[in-house]
Amino acid sequence: MVGLFNNTATYPLYISDIQSPLPSYASIRVNVTIPHTTSGDLFIALISPDSSLLTLSDLDGLLIPNVFVDTSFVDGASNYVDDTFFTMAHIPVVAPSQPLLSFRGHNTTGPWTLVVVDFIAENVGYLDQWSIEFDRILPLPPVFNPLPFSMPLSS
Repeated sequence: MVGLFNNTATYPLYISDIQSPLPSYASIRVNVTIPHTTSGDLFIALISPDSSLLTLSDLDGLLIPNVFVDTSFVDGASNYVDDTFFTMAHIPVVAPSQPLLSFRGHNTTGPWTLVVVDFIAENVGYLDQWSIEFDRILPLPPVFNPLPFSMPLSS
């Protein structure tokens, strides 16, 4: 368990050794496990190393418990984080409230911070784990395959 929260909590994760700034063709996946008795009480956001804030979920999930257990936020996911969809307790892959592609062009090296705000203190929740994945961030290097050749010698 990473941490209990009863109002606002931040959880930094330091990222290094990847291409920066984030290229235009990169994709991001944010994985969270946040057990909570009332998922609709939660505001979940991601802050990049350059302090840009992006909303993953804004009080979505209604009164359903544990909506964000083993959940991945991915741009282009067919399910959206909005109250009309949350009729079940668990959704494995959802689109964030704001697109993660907004981080393209931003610095990737440094602390990425997950912010969890619980607006109703009577309900209980905690962050069990979170991670961030970057895909397609380095272009494939050019392949150099010198072909053997022979030149006829002129006589």
